[in-house]
Amino acid sequence: MSKFVHLPDTEDGDNGGVHINSGIPNKAFYLLAVGLGGYAWEAAGLVWYEALKASTVTTQFQEFADTTYFKAEELYGAGSTEQEAVLAGWGEVGIQITGVPRRSSARRRAAASGGGLDMAVLTQQIEALSTQMKDLANEVRSLQAGK
Repeated sequence: MSKFVHLPDTEDGDNGGVHINSGIPNKAFYLLAVGLGGYAWEAAGLVWYEALKASTVTTQFQEFADTTYFKAEELYGAGSTEQEAVLAGWGEVGIQITGVPRRSSARRRAAASGGGLDMAVLTQQIEALSTQMKDLANEVRSLQAGK
């Protein structure tokens, strides 16, 4: 956010700096994806996609950051590795999630890399994945029945 540019909402002003400032959420996404590992289109991409679907053309950086945090909770559970990685990514680019106390960089990195993962969180993640698998199996059955 230290490089955020305030520009007029005109064509010459890049419609308020929409393209010039896009590197900020792009970097937050990159940090999320790297923090989680694996393929970016899996957990990180799903969180971002769901947050984008819940956003409008007037959504501001802070609102979008907060939305990604809550979408990560909806998808993977409160305090999950994914939610902590979202928090860490935004924190590294200088955006604090509304209502969530600021944590040290070391704690954010440890949380994002899976440090401190407890059985309750793991159980929630397994239950969420199990529900997703059942839903997918039902979709496949209904697609097969329609052939």
